[in-house]
Amino acid sequence: MIADISELPSEFPNVNQNEDNAPPAAQNLPEPQAGPSGQCHSPSTELLASSNQETSVKQVVEDNPVNDSNSVDFGSQNTNANCNRDFTDVESRQSTTCNKTLANYSRFQFPIVLNSNVRSLLNKLDDLYCVLSTNNVDVAVLTETWCHSDNPELSTNIPGYYVFRNDRDDGRAGGGVIIAVRNTIPCKMWQELSDDGIESIWVTLRPNLMPHDVSHICVCAIYHPPRANDQSLTLHISHGH
Repeated sequence: MIADISELPSEFPNVNQNEDNAPPAAQNLPEPQAGPSGQCHSPSTELLASSNQETSVKQVVEDNPVNDSNSVDFGSQNTNANCNRDFTDVESRQSTTCNKTLANYSRFQFPIVLNSNVRSLLNKLDDLYCVLSTNNVDVAVLTETWCHSDNPELSTNIPGYYVFRNDRDDGRAGGGVIIAVRNTIPCKMWQELSDDGIESIWVTLRPNLMPHDVSHICVCAIYHPPRANDQSLTLHISHGH
């Protein structure tokens, strides 16, 4: 039996497949386009090629891992080099300045000063002289000498030094101060700065070779007992200054 095709309808109803149930990839898919080489290219083809390239790159990275320990950060190396060079330059300039300062002042004769709380000087004179001679001390500032007016000046004589004393004469034990200056250094004791209530000595030194801005040096020896008047001492130092 042969069917008459002309009697068939031009459009058949879609009874087995719903447009809403069609696969998403089959919807709105553009037609393939011919490329310059005559091959057809479509978005799906390009996507597949891109995926293959990414897979290849990933495989290359996995096959050749980068070792962080061997990686070189040229930017950080340059920064570190610049910082190290800057620090080196600063240290070099500081060292040069310090050396120049020492060289400039090495020709001057700044005195070497010893400060000691001797607690009774009379039984330590020999030891003190050995310390002064061994260390080439120019000025010795001594406190708590425990000397009194009944001790003659010869009892505190130190060979090669001028000795300036201020003894405690109020009847209490202890106290007393001494400044000993090498006899090659011009010096002067300031009697006008003495105070009956303060155990102190003020001596001005004029070493032979000193810079113009420090031509004289004033040395003060003060012994301040634990229960003494702090305000009186402060006023005394301010007056001496």
